[in-house]
Amino acid sequence: MTARLIAALALAAALPLGAQDRRGRDLPAFLGPLRRVPVPDENPMTEAKVELGRKLFYDPRLSGNGALSCASCHNPALGFADGLPKGIGFNGAVLGRGSPTVLNAAYQETFFWDGRAPSLEEQAKGPIQSEKEMNNRPEKVEATLRAIPGYVKLFQEAFGGEPTLDRVAQAIASFERTVVDLDSPFDRWACGDENAMTDAQKRGFELFTGKARCMVCHSSATFADKRFHNIGLDDGDPGRFAVTQDEKDRGAFRTATVRNAAVTAPYMRNGRFKTLREVIDHYEKVSNEKEKHSNLSIFMLPLKLDEEEKKDLEAFLHALTGDKRDPRVNVVPELPR
Repeated sequence: MTARLIAALALAAALPLGAQDRRGRDLPAFLGPLRRVPVPDENPMTEAKVELGRKLFYDPRLSGNGALSCASCHNPALGFADGLPKGIGFNGAVLGRGSPTVLNAAYQETFFWDGRAPSLEEQAKGPIQSEKEMNNRPEKVEATLRAIPGYVKLFQEAFGGEPTLDRVAQAIASFERTVVDLDSPFDRWACGDENAMTDAQKRGFELFTGKARCMVCHSSATFADKRFHNIGLDDGDPGRFAVTQDEKDRGAFRTATVRNAAVTAPYMRNGRFKTLREVIDHYEKVSNEKEKHSNLSIFMLPLKLDEEEKKDLEAFLHALTGDKRDPRVNVVPELPR
């Protein structure tokens, strides 16, 4: 199978359908070049809901101290992450894990590093109510928003009713489903633009899908397999085990997408690595020392890459960063009063 065919198959679920939702209804220009994003039947996307969610995403009044918003940890200027090894929560508390990017999160099936939330809607509620993160209570969130005439109007337009925490989560999730970026140099190359990737990036893609076996876990159009793996970070974090209580999940975490990896450093759930090269070297080192690591994923096998191959693989990872995301997604909106 040729590299171009593999790429085309990887992209098959992500080609643009135009500015329509899954039911064929026209959506506003703000939503940009929509892709085949999964949208739950119980929370259909509308212009009013997305615009409301965009405002809520940036509004620190959702937090208990009025100082933190979703964007505090998911900053558009930092690839919708925060550029820190571990997130910063309520009153400056350092959190236990790093902040994953929101970019292309719409394609995931589980959320948080340990997969404890089954939807973007449930994920949105988590930080708001977490004592360590935004530290707020549902009744306070609702009272705050109901006291703001601008929000009362927007919730009426979006939902036909008053603000509730469930509706807050639905609106934020709807906005996050517009934060998609599937127009990287790789995507353009896979669709036929031979000059979209450099020779080094093309060689890196061959390694990614072949000798280095990265695509075993970083598969499909999302470049993530929706599974959980222990990759030998050995920092004592129980990971998925805390959710399932299954010993095989101890130290295992959701595979992170490598799309946009060039702009979402540092890497891993604990921010251990500052560069993509450090990530590659970690996989090489751990896979050659399997006896030193308990419960290591069966997919951690020696890469056996030489120096030039590692450079090519890193070059390909840079080719997965999109550069044509709708700029309006990045603009901090005027908040309701």
